[in-house]
Amino acid sequence: KLFKKYNISLCLSGHAHLQHTSEEDGLTQIITESLSVYPLQYGILTVSGNNWHYENRELGIRKEESKQRFDANTLSQVDEVLKRLNLSEDEKKAMEDLAVTANEEFFSGKQMTLNKYDPAYQLWVTYAPDSFWTSYLTSTIGDQKQ
Repeated sequence: KLFKKYNISLCLSGHAHLQHTSEEDGLTQIITESLSVYPLQYGILTVSGNNWHYENRELGIRKEESKQRFDANTLSQVDEVLKRLNLSEDEKKAMEDLAVTANEEFFSGKQMTLNKYDPAYQLWVTYAPDSFWTSYLTSTIGDQKQ
């Protein structure tokens, strides 16, 4: 209401791990991503009169090192859940791969490729339905059809 009162049309905020843009009632809100988290992206805002343009750019250094650290951290978190489950190595690997890929896509601000018919996702739903990771993966699916 305050932004509308003062005719504010753009709001930049932070403290998120990924970029997210939304528009509602003439207000565009851009939540900028964290530079210190893979894929090391930052935003460029170009303003010309009443017009503006915002785009992501990658830092361009230490990307592979950052990705390895990010993936290792993701695997560590995932394995805390999986080690309590009676799974084959193939099932565990499929679940790990899905979590790592989904997490990379999410933090990169990419369109998520996960769908609810993915066999690895079904393993999460079946064997760890109450875990953070199942909830997290479910939240990335959206309204998809087979």
